[in-house]
Parts: sequence; structure tokens; C-alpha cells
Amino acid sequence: MTITASVVAVLNAYRPDSSKAGSDPPANARATAPVRVFNIEERCRKRSDRAPGCSIGLAINPRLNYDARNVVNHRVWHNDVLNADCVLHDGDDVFDEIGTKGTRWYRVRLDDVPGGHAWLSGIRTRDTPALPTCAP
Repeated sequence: MTITASVVAVLNAYRPDSSKAGSDPPANARATAPVRVFNIEERCRKRSDRAPGCSIGLAINPRLNYDARNVVNHRVWHNDVLNADCVLHDGDDVFDEIGTKGTRWYRVRLDDVPGGHAWLSGIRTRDTPALPTCAP
């Protein structure tokens, strides 16, 4: 079985049947894919410590303005690997430090935040895993 066929089989196993239209499988039952955090700032990429000034915030809600009021307490740093279970393509606009814009967000699983997940802006990773689109 190829990797693509395996991914399709896993995704189909969690597809709701027509009698449960509109329902999502529980978050802990979804297949995940790793996403590695990328910090555009070279000074932060070169550091071996976890300096607070080089940390990246994860959003509570990817459709709201990405600012300090919309960030969970959990911080991430360059090269951290998170488990994403879906992708949202039309979230809040985010710009990195050099002006690159993105609206893609990955829902990542975390044990230490309310609801068990937060959102990593696609601008903060170079990975583009094949994931289902997050339900609205």
C-alpha cells in the first residue's frame, strides 16, 4: 500500500457516514501530521536556548486578529515539531518579519491548553502536510 493510499484509508475511516452528516470525529481520533516550527529571524534559528524573545505564539482562534489577546500560554520555538490534525485556508492575515503574508493555519494538538488544541500560522512553518480542511 502506498503512503497516499494509507492516508486516504485513514481519512476515510474517520469520515462521518450520511446518517451523521455535519459531525466531526473526536479530535483525538483524527489522523495527524507533523509540522515543524520555522522562525524567519536568523538570530532565533541559530540559538540553542529557548529565549523568550524568539518564541512564537499559537492562536486561540485563527479567524480573529492574531494579537496578544488571542494567544494561548503555550509557546513554541524554531524546530519544535507539533501534531496538526487539519488546516484552515482562510484564517486571519498574518505577516512575518520580512512582510510575507499568509492566511493558512494548522490546528495543533496540545495537552496543556483549554480544548486541547491551538493554531499555528502557516507563515511559521515551511511544511505543507496533506491534511483535511478544518470544519467551520
